[in-house]
Amino acid sequence: MEQIIPVLGLFVVGTAAVVVLFWACREEQVAWLDQEKYLDTHPPINDDEFLRRCSPGVTPEVALKVRQIMSEISGVAYEQIYPDAELVRDLGLD
Repeated sequence: MEQIIPVLGLFVVGTAAVVVLFWACREEQVAWLDQEKYLDTHPPINDDEFLRRCSPGVTPEVALKVRQIMSEISGVAYEQIYPDAELVRDLGLD
């Protein structure tokens, strides 16, 4: 019986590790698929079009700086970042 307990413990820990790894990969895959959907539906736009789509009162310099940062963090091309992009759902960031 004493020999079974360590083996059983290793089995439980190993199974838990596989489940966690599977869950983490699944979450990453879902985020990647959401980002692909976003990219398919958001063709590149220039800065002027981006600013036209921003909410009234948004400072152009701030809006374009945020666009640049979102592009760098997400890996999405600068031209495909839209003012309505959501960090988690569209760009795969969490």
